[in-house]
Amino acid sequence: MRRSLPSLFLLSALCGVPAIADTRYEGKSAREWAQLLENSSSKIRGQAAKALGIIGPESVLAVPRLIGLLKDKDADVRHWTAYALSCIGPEAKEAVPALCRTLKDEDESVARMAANALGNMAPEGVKEAVPALADTLTAPDHFLRWSAARALACFGAEAKAAVPALSKGVTQDSAGMVRGQLAVTLGSIGPAAKEAVPALIEAYENDDYESVRKQAGSALKKIDPKAAAKAGVP
Repeated sequence: MRRSLPSLFLLSALCGVPAIADTRYEGKSAREWAQLLENSSSKIRGQAAKALGIIGPESVLAVPRLIGLLKDKDADVRHWTAYALSCIGPEAKEAVPALCRTLKDEDESVARMAANALGNMAPEGVKEAVPALADTLTAPDHFLRWSAARALACFGAEAKAAVPALSKGVTQDSAGMVRGQLAVTLGSIGPAAKEAVPALIEAYENDDYESVRKQAGSALKKIDPKAAAKAGVP
């Protein structure tokens, strides 16, 4: 039942909008699927969590049960539970503390989806989510680091506390895709990320990848237009 990484992000793009007009999925309502979250079969628990995610924000009634399932012994269940919370969005704000803990899940797919969920809940939970996501920027899995950076971008200027970690990573992260996203995230923070200007100039001038250099330049223009002009950003 696990999805490939590209499929996960395709699914996450649906979050925040009920997938089905009558808020039912495969003939069952959100309330009926929520009852199945307590089924003894991990397969059925996972299917129920996935269904609640597909239904979307109308599944808010299941949030307390979903929070409990983030500790399920089955990784697939935890994965689809984080997916469901991601799709419910800000209405599931009470799940923020549990999702922050889930960023350290031993299964990287689960941790990535938890990061996605925190981003979809922005600006709810900013005081807990931003530090937790910033800490995740040093995780071993580069896809998880990318997910954390992408989630931080959803908080805009509210993610100012993450600027030191973002600035360090934009020049030092080993993965080009992560460095590029870190630059984008700094740009989303705007002028509040002014301390990142030296690191972004370094990335703009020296990164091995043209795409990262362009993203760093774009971020510079959003943060400090004068510094960007001085650095030669067109």
